[in-house]
Amino acid sequence: MPLSVKDVRFTTRRNGDGDPLLYPRLLKDRSILASIDVALQYFETMVGEERRALDPEALVHFFGDFKVARGMVASIGRTYRYRTPTVEETVTRTAWRRLQRAGLEAPGAFRALLWDAANADRSGFLDGARRPGVVGALEGRYGLRAGQLDRLIALDAPEHAILNRLGEPPRPADVLAEYRRGVVTALLAHAERVELTLGRGAAGHLGRIGALAEVERVEVDLATEGSGGRIAARGRPDAFGSWARQGRRVARFVARLLERVGAQVEDGSATVMTRGRRGRLRLSGETLDALLPRPERAARPGDGWDTPEGWDELSVGEAIGPGQGSVPGWLVRRDPEPRAWEAGLLVPDLLVRPAGGDRAAGVLVCLVRTARQADRLAALLPAAPGGEPVLFAGPAGLVEPIAEQGGWTVELDRPALAPLVAVAATRALDRALLQDERPAARRRRRVA
Repeated sequence: MPLSVKDVRFTTRRNGDGDPLLYPRLLKDRSILASIDVALQYFETMVGEERRALDPEALVHFFGDFKVARGMVASIGRTYRYRTPTVEETVTRTAWRRLQRAGLEAPGAFRALLWDAANADRSGFLDGARRPGVVGALEGRYGLRAGQLDRLIALDAPEHAILNRLGEPPRPADVLAEYRRGVVTALLAHAERVELTLGRGAAGHLGRIGALAEVERVEVDLATEGSGGRIAARGRPDAFGSWARQGRRVARFVARLLERVGAQVEDGSATVMTRGRRGRLRLSGETLDALLPRPERAARPGDGWDTPEGWDELSVGEAIGPGQGSVPGWLVRRDPEPRAWEAGLLVPDLLVRPAGGDRAAGVLVCLVRTARQADRLAALLPAAPGGEPVLFAGPAGLVEPIAEQGGWTVELDRPALAPLVAVAATRALDRALLQDERPAARRRRRVA
């Protein structure tokens, strides 16, 4: 889940007669890494435990601020996810076979079973004296342990979800990079207007920038200034007065633009609506570094606009957009949240996961459009542990550097949605099978 603006700690300062300036708390002091490391160790001890076992007060104690704690939980949540346990991994093999034959494979079926038992004599209630006998009879019929039916009835309740880790454990510096990006993005998601000034050479790319804005469904004003240019992206509130719905698209457009132009962004600002008042957020220096992390002392990268034929923004957007053929039984979310590490940024194009499946089974898809993007992602891979697996797709010559670094790639002559979903679905199923094997192994040991 993206970080909410109400969980962002910032201060405001008056700047003459204009809108007050916003200064988000980006935790620039590296001493915070020690607290993040302790929080990560705490999450690691919670892997395999239910959500109700997590102590929110402990996280507040680590960081000394409940808003910072919420932001860190959202950032750590890129790697640690809660998953609803299945009936199969909760009961013994013998009980599972009996339950399958009876069609009792989900918590809702157990609730209906108990409801029918409660209404067998038309009373509609299982009072204190009658309940133990009815529940015990049902547990004996299906080979369940004493008290297990009550657990199965509420198995899909949020407090019973099990914490899992996706991939390798994250590093504290990577969690901090994700937190900083989330703080600035949360403010941009409430922006009425975002203005960026681009330096030399940008004037020749304004048309491509306009195409990028069209794909991201963002309204922009473009102007030439010498060999550079000015870009103004406009946000708008929805029918309920919230800026976040359209603002999420504006924030993603800014992230993708920064990927493309890199150091060409010389300055910028955003007019942000917070608590019913306007404020101005400067987009320069540390704020830009939060949106587009980079290795220390390295120049801000830029992927450029030199795409092969058929891989420009409009062609890609049409090929993977709504209305294109997909794979039945799989959900495709377009424009998922970017991911940040200390070494860089990844803005995926798709998130593929099974319909009705758990969120931990998702696969991110990133389409590689330029050679410089491929080189940047290849350098990022070794320094980007944790989170969902990423499928990189593009022409053979572009994805080759990523494949050499051990990245998961698929070669495509032209962008197309169906083959991407098919390949991602295969990986998602493999991960789901691995997750199902772990509790099964624990169950066999317990039964023996």
